Amino acid sequence: MSPISVYRKTSAGVEEVQTCAAGLHPQTRRVLILTDGITPLARISSYVRGADIAPLVDELLRLGFIEAAGRTVTEPKVEAPRLPKPEEFPGPTPKQMEAIREIVLYAVHSMVGFSATQLELRIIECDNAVEMRQIVGEIRNIMDRQLGTAVGDRFIEAVRAVSQAAR
Repeated sequence: MSPISVYRKTSAGVEEVQTCAAGLHPQTRRVLILTDGITPLARISSYVRGADIAPLVDELLRLGFIEAAGRTVTEPKVEAPRLPKPEEFPGPTPKQMEAIREIVLYAVHSMVGFSATQLELRIIECDNAVEMRQIVGEIRNIMDRQLGTAVGDRFIEAVRAVSQAAR
């Protein structure tokens, strides 16, 4: 069985999808539902986490719920767009860095508390985007844990907004 093989449901397979009479394992049932005579096994397997699809397909074949569609599909190769390397990204302007520094310091003081002195020192001394992203990420994680993800989300939105406004 090849990852580019294509299978289709038999009439028994269509009936099984509707009735659930065979009591299939959830992953096996998912493969049966996704089998449509068009989609290759490679694509179906991406929807079955942590399981080897071959035994699931073998089980469905044995039960007579699917059959080979008599064709294989060749997946077109799609090249991913070239992403710039980190050093090619334009860094924030000094004005943006200052605006980000201010909002992050405010957040640390008001939401994390004055016990975050080490973070404050790192924020004040920070002069590059990579380090600032790391600090912002750490603060976001603290906020998520202590105050909830909604607060962390608002913090990230505020950082983005102030960075955009400072252009």
